[in-house]
Amino acid sequence: MAQYKIYAVKNDDGIQKLLDILTEYETDFEFFDFKEFPPTDEQLKKWGAFEGTDYPINERSTAVKKSRKDFLKLSDLAKCEWLRKHHLVILRPIIED
Repeated sequence: MAQYKIYAVKNDDGIQKLLDILTEYETDFEFFDFKEFPPTDEQLKKWGAFEGTDYPINERSTAVKKSRKDFLKLSDLAKCEWLRKHHLVILRPIIED
């Protein structure tokens, strides 16, 4: 089992630098791209709770700013589905040990 689990988007320059550093220092990690491995409802809620919010959302995201009112009207289940569909608005990286 990997020492760290990293959840993010593969084509993000900052994430690629992080992965390069971890590889250089031979740190044991496993990478999960949000596109290939969508987070579960439980993961989204757990990550949000860690951030002190309901969900781990990047508040500076244009998609969030444009959709905030509609997002807030959704049920909890629908919010999780929306986040999986719009995975680029999820805070990243998420690192678990």
